[in-house]
Amino acid sequence: GGGGGQGRRAARMAAVGDSREWKSFSAGDHIALEADNSWERLKDAGTEQLRLGNFKGAAHLYKGAASVAMGPLMGGLVHAFISALETWPEDSPQRQFVENQDLLWHSVVPKLPISRYSTDRTIAVGNGTEMVAKHPNKNAAIAWANRAQALLSDGQPQRALRSARRATEANPEYLKGHHREMKALEALGRTAEAEVVAKEIRDFSHARSMYPAESLALLQVGWIDWARAQIVYNPIRFSAAAAHVASTLRKMNVFEGDPMRAEARASIVPFQGGQCLLLTLRYGNGMEGDYEVQCMDFCMVDHEHAEIADRPPNGHASPQALKHTPMRIGVFIEDLKAYDLVTVAVMCGQGLTEHVALIREKLESAESCSSHGMHPPMSGVIVYAAESTSASEASGVPPNVGSLDAMQAYMARLGMV
Repeated sequence: GGGGGQGRRAARMAAVGDSREWKSFSAGDHIALEADNSWERLKDAGTEQLRLGNFKGAAHLYKGAASVAMGPLMGGLVHAFISALETWPEDSPQRQFVENQDLLWHSVVPKLPISRYSTDRTIAVGNGTEMVAKHPNKNAAIAWANRAQALLSDGQPQRALRSARRATEANPEYLKGHHREMKALEALGRTAEAEVVAKEIRDFSHARSMYPAESLALLQVGWIDWARAQIVYNPIRFSAAAAHVASTLRKMNVFEGDPMRAEARASIVPFQGGQCLLLTLRYGNGMEGDYEVQCMDFCMVDHEHAEIADRPPNGHASPQALKHTPMRIGVFIEDLKAYDLVTVAVMCGQGLTEHVALIREKLESAESCSSHGMHPPMSGVIVYAAESTSASEASGVPPNVGSLDAMQAYMARLGMV
């Protein structure tokens, strides 16, 4: 039910917020907290049949569990219902109902219990084109991976491979799906392909421990594409983090109604041969502590020039990266406003320390606006250079301590200027 899901989500968000472990945030886990749990009945029945050695029966039940977990539309239940009605005689009420497209799709289907996450996410990107990507579905992935195990036990590795791959597509982070894919490939004698999957599993585990966000690790091993990262994974994490930050600051504020102030921190890092803009949010009132959501959002701003992104002393943003970075910072600030978060300062980190004036100018003017995420001109935001960067620390360059702008930014975040 919805109430239980909200309670589980609140507990999860409290745990994540208290330990500041946004690095471990999982979009699939987050969505699963509000998903209907009726699929578990079929899954549990399948597990019992698997225990009894009835592998075919278990596989059938797991397939049903996956269909329920995917929802009426994506799981095929609606289309199966339509196909059944279409077999009735032409003059029957059943046939007349299914042939009334307006009634079916505009009056009946919208009333079905369909989760907002059970359909593809589509956004327009200009020139009449769209980006389409699937939400991760952890529950469906579990059911498909379990079905793959049942089919492997039944000596059907080819069918097991199909189910395992449906699991990895449903929720790429769910490692059991990839493990079952590897086992199915081994059973089919496709050893080289199995070794590739095994390496991907190892690479993902390493990337997950190193990168500050789940989607970066998934991108690194090729388990999701940029469309899925940008329009599904990143917005889910951004929204959850922003809501948590707003809730935390609301409790910290001394006076009810005080602005909830935060600071954006931007840096350029090398990623997949190009330059990636990482945007971190710094917040807190100084008395109860200062906190960060590292890499609250990110995007590629240049698909080349990775080799100069972290070059000493403080990294270097390419001209292409500088062309897009101010706009992306502005969009980040604008998106935070939807959660009543006021960005009072922008810290320019690696690759951007020499471009404070440019970023300030672009934010204050309309030049940083574009058709891909317009934001209004922003005045009054303090833009300043970081005291040190990863590049400077790695090369032994001493920090630039005592910046007046940095102090002003800190005071602004505390509401003292």
